[in-house]
Order: sequence, then C-alpha cells, then structure tokens
Amino acid sequence: MEFRLCPWNNITNPVTHECLNRRQLRLIDGTIRWYLPTNRTAAVGIHDFQVILPYDVLCEQCVFQWKYHAGNSWGVDEEGEGLGYGHQEEFYGCSDIAIQANNASNRPQSTTTQPETSTLTTQSNMTSTQPSTTTNVQPTTYKPPTPSTYTPPEPSTYMPPATSTAVTPAPTTTKPAAPSPPVIDCSKAVSGQVYFYTCTSFYRCVFAHPNPYIFDCPQGTVCASNGRCVHAFMVPPPCGNMDPNRKF
Repeated sequence: MEFRLCPWNNITNPVTHECLNRRQLRLIDGTIRWYLPTNRTAAVGIHDFQVILPYDVLCEQCVFQWKYHAGNSWGVDEEGEGLGYGHQEEFYGCSDIAIQANNASNRPQSTTTQPETSTLTTQSNMTSTQPSTTTNVQPTTYKPPTPSTYTPPEPSTYMPPATSTAVTPAPTTTKPAAPSPPVIDCSKAVSGQVYFYTCTSFYRCVFAHPNPYIFDCPQGTVCASNGRCVHAFMVPPPCGNMDPNRKF
C-alpha cells in the first residue's frame, strides 16, 4: 500500500496523477510501502498507519490518496513468477484534507470552565397534616327522560305499473321430409340402369335377378332424382340445398 499527496487548492479542476506522483509519502518507519502480513491471522482486521506529511506543504485543499496493489492472481514479471507477480488488481481512494501551520498563533485559545455545583438538602421523617375541609353538596333531583313519541311511517303500498314487451316470434322454416325408399320391382326396371333409392343411395337391377343392388353415394354427395351422385348444391330439397332460382 502506498500514500501520495497533492496540494491542489483548486476545487474546480480535477487532480492529476502527475501532481500526486510528485509527493509519495513515507511511513513513520521511513519506508514508502506497507505490505500486508503473510500470516492470515495477522492480515485480517483493522491496520493503523502513521504517515509523515511534507514539511514544506501548507494547503487549504490537499488531495490525500491511498493505493492498494493486490496480489491475489498468478502472474509473471521481471522479478519472477507466482502469486502476486505481473499485473494485479489495484484499488484507490482519495480524501480532501487541509494542512495548516503548527504554531501557537494559529491554535485556538483554550479555556477552562468550572462546572457549577449545587447542594440539595433533604430531611427525612417529616410529616405534614392538612386541615380537614367540609364541602356542602347540594342534592340533585333526577328527572327521567321524556319518552319518545316517534311513530314510524306506514310502509309504502306503491306497486309499479306492469310493463309488457312485445315478443316477435322467430320465423319458422318447414323443411320438406326426405322421400321414403321406393318399392323396387326389378321386373319393370331396365337392366343395369341406376335409379334413385334414398338421398344418399341408389339401386340397380340386373337382368334375371329379382333383387336390386343398392349402392351408397360417396361422402359429401347426395343422390339426384336420376340416380346419380352429385354435390348437394346441385339437388333441390329435401336431399340437397340447391337454390331454386339458380340457373346452370
């Protein structure tokens, strides 16, 4: 740890390192550096220093600086290699101080003030007797409070007039019922031709076979009146949803 001093006397300008480096202070033992003890027990705690101030410096605003050069990292320099060598962390702190002449004329006159003393004397076993006094108390007559004659108001019988709200019934739409499956007579059908069976299926009769073959329309299609499976918008209700005014 090192200590420096700069007699700056100019609080409007920052102190420079050049000014601080001109006066590196010495400790009371004549050295310019203090080293932290290597013994861990001795290193921990508060350390007091006595620094010699320069005899030729008087100032109203001096900057006193301490610099601590740590040795916690491993490094290498011209002196060797190991813990504390090479570049290490450094910590700085500064304080504003004043150095004045050390003579009697500048010292304040000392005064001595004698404290004031007072003596308190007390006597024990002292008794005093107060004369007894008699006070005439006038009797008072109690008057009970007057009972209240407050009558609560009659409850209101007002009934608000009934209101009616007209409700418009929602329009109803009657959807035609799906046609029932027809009664199939293959004797009257053309062999191989398709015929409407339900909204989602059709049938076909095969020559010389009395029973029809029923087929389902693909998903997303409906059966038209001609037995073909088409989109729903191409078939009128009830099987489809074709607009009757639409023209193809």
